[in-house]
Amino acid sequence: MSSETFERLKETVGSFVVDYKNRVSRKLKSAQTSNEESERLLAETERSIESAYRNLQGMEREVSVAPAEFRTMMNAKLRSLQRDVDTINREVKSVRTNQSIARGGGYPGSSSIYDPRADIATLEERQRQQVMFGTDVLNRASESVLRTQRVAAENEEIGVEILGELGTQREQLQRTSRKLDETKAELSKSRKLLNTMQRRVISNKLLLMGIILFEVIILLAVIYIKFIK
Repeated sequence: MSSETFERLKETVGSFVVDYKNRVSRKLKSAQTSNEESERLLAETERSIESAYRNLQGMEREVSVAPAEFRTMMNAKLRSLQRDVDTINREVKSVRTNQSIARGGGYPGSSSIYDPRADIATLEERQRQQVMFGTDVLNRASESVLRTQRVAAENEEIGVEILGELGTQREQLQRTSRKLDETKAELSKSRKLLNTMQRRVISNKLLLMGIILFEVIILLAVIYIKFIK
């Protein structure tokens, strides 16, 4: 996505282009427009063109520092607006020149119409700005690299701490596993002992029941011999 500054400048230039096409251009070409009104519109439009070219330069700066994946889209919007502004500038120059000729003020080429290209976009200025843009990009890239290095160092420290904690937890798990094995062995011994005790209890019960039954038989035999016979 493009920057907020780029979008704001784009909206400003776009509004100027739409206003010129829908309102100003028709008035300048209309025969009903007075000379005073035409002069006022030309002066306002020339000031607006100057401002539009400055805004386009601001958009160029934003494109130069934008992430590479967004530059193609941003450049397309920028070039489209530049073509529109250039077209408006040529039309205004043509109207201004025609008015000057009609008033006897000279021939095309003798007009002192504002030329934003000569005023704010000289070769030396553009080169200086490109160097500044490049320096700014390098500074931002350097800051980004430093931030990345700091984050990497912090992540490395966190990784070392995590490895240490994992090693400690591994030792604890190994000790717990050994204790569980020992507990399991103890439980197995206890289970065997309980089974043995249970068998002995059952055997004792059976033996006791046999003795009682034997004593009852003897008692019945004594009663039979003594009282019945």
